[in-house]
Amino acid sequence: MRIGNRVILDDVSLHVDSREIVGLLGPNGAGKSTTFSIAVGRKTPTAGTVRLAGADVTGVPLERRARLGVAFLPQEASIFRGLSVADNIRLVLEEGPLPAHLHGARMEELLHKFDLVHVAGTLGRHLSGGERRRAEVARALAVKDSDCNPPRLLMVDEPFAGVDPIGVQHMQAMLRGLREQEGMAVLITDHNVGETLGVCDRAYVMHEGRVVACGTPKEVLANPAVQRFYLGPAFPRQAVL
Repeated sequence: MRIGNRVILDDVSLHVDSREIVGLLGPNGAGKSTTFSIAVGRKTPTAGTVRLAGADVTGVPLERRARLGVAFLPQEASIFRGLSVADNIRLVLEEGPLPAHLHGARMEELLHKFDLVHVAGTLGRHLSGGERRRAEVARALAVKDSDCNPPRLLMVDEPFAGVDPIGVQHMQAMLRGLREQEGMAVLITDHNVGETLGVCDRAYVMHEGRVVACGTPKEVLANPAVQRFYLGPAFPRQAVL
């Protein structure tokens, strides 16, 4: 990936399998945000391809990838603050291919799955950080592909930012549930190393536009390049493992 004469990404390759949570980590300026933006469809690479279940989706924009089974949760608050949680979800259902007579059942399923029944009538502006994040995930999963199937890949940007410790635990449990119960693939990028590695099956670490490490959380934490370029010698590895 180039911007002008500057190489932003250099030979970056990563993959996420079904029933797997993968983290994308690295210091500021490492290229992880650009990599994530390319993967989700916000940017188009100057070389290379992005594939979804084997199909080339490199030039397919974000909104069309949703119809191919990709759900995206951005870092910034995306919930409509003037609408209730239920109305936020309903709005997405009404725009999708799911038949109208199934909307009510799908709404109830999502509210229960993400522990939102008690705030279903609450406006977005009055939600706590954890409640808002859960509502945003529920809304993202309300999007159906063109065959009315739920998403198979969830991409989450900074899921733990601005969330208290209990909210972090709820988010981690929710992501594990999507992996184990729904069979989803999940890709996370976040600056909170401990929280991210605490929920990931594998992680990639980037530095200066390259992937310098890939493996299980234990393998990544023990990697000399990760310690040198990213975590430093004093990082409490045992607290994560």
